[in-house]
Amino acid sequence: MARKADRDPSPKKPAKRAARKYPTTPEPRSRLTLRDEREPDMQASSTQTLYARMGQLVGHRVTSESDLVALVTTGLSPKSVGTLKKAVDLDTDLVAPETTLRRRLQENRPLSTDESEPIIRIARITSLAEGLFGDRELAHEWLNTPAEFLPGRDPLTPMALASTDPGARLLESLILGTEHGMF
Repeated sequence: MARKADRDPSPKKPAKRAARKYPTTPEPRSRLTLRDEREPDMQASSTQTLYARMGQLVGHRVTSESDLVALVTTGLSPKSVGTLKKAVDLDTDLVAPETTLRRRLQENRPLSTDESEPIIRIARITSLAEGLFGDRELAHEWLNTPAEFLPGRDPLTPMALASTDPGARLLESLILGTEHGMF
């Protein structure tokens, strides 16, 4: 057994630990914001919201759900179909017959609520997909690639599925689930 004399009489100070460098926690990212920063022509800026991306796709300023409701109830301009078609290679028959769209454009009349809703749904799904993939081209490739979303049914593209409300809800749930790691 050690005697008191053998022990070091000076009180020991705890050794100073080197300050730990923890990685900085990334700022919380809204699910409505793009994550990736690539070429501007390939995607919108990383701070652009879902609504801003949707607005670009339909050619109107959109900052909230209220703006979307107003656009649908007052009727989108027929030019919105052309803007969306150019951006995502849209089959306009998913929105309305080509003759109806041409007539609305010639008469300079807004689209009906029933014709405006699928445009907004497709723009929302497209914006969510762009946010998930972080690349406009990859998102559009996915949107136009047929897959078996409905068991026992023929494969269809996410773009076609997004033209109906239940289909858009299914896609939104798949995209948000994937974004949050729930497969």
